[in-house]
Amino acid sequence: MRGAMVSVVRRRLSAVEYRKVWAWALAGLATSALISSVTLAIVSESSDEDRDALRAVVDDQEDQLHELQRKLDCRYNLGADVTSIQADIFVTTALALAAAGRAEADAVRLYTQHLEQLAKELDQASILRADAVSICDTDPPR
Repeated sequence: MRGAMVSVVRRRLSAVEYRKVWAWALAGLATSALISSVTLAIVSESSDEDRDALRAVVDDQEDQLHELQRKLDCRYNLGADVTSIQADIFVTTALALAAAGRAEADAVRLYTQHLEQLAKELDQASILRADAVSICDTDPPR
C-alpha cells in the first residue's frame, strides 16, 4: 500500500517551466488590465454624454419653471391691484359714512371725490385683470 502512495508524489516544475507559468500569468493580468481600462474608458465616455444630456434637460425645465413663475407673479400682481383698490374703496366708504354721521360736509365731499377716483382705478385694474392672460403671456419689457 505504501508503494501506491509513493507513486502519487507530485512532480516539481523546472525553473524554465516555472518562468513560463509566471510569464503566462503576467500576460493574462496585462491583457485583463488592458481590457478593463478600455471598457472603463467607453463607460466613462457614455456617462459623460448621459450627464450632458440630463444637464440640458434640467436646464430647459429650469427655464420653463422661471417663465411660469414670471407669468404667475404677473397675474398675481394684477389680481392684487384689484383687491387693494377694493380695500381702499371699503375704507374710504367707511370714513365717508363716519364723516356724514358727524355732519362734516367738506370731509364727505373729499371722500366722495376720492371714491370716484378709486372707482376709475378699479375699472382700469379690472380690465387689466380680465386681460391678465394675454398681458402676462407676452414677453416682459426689457
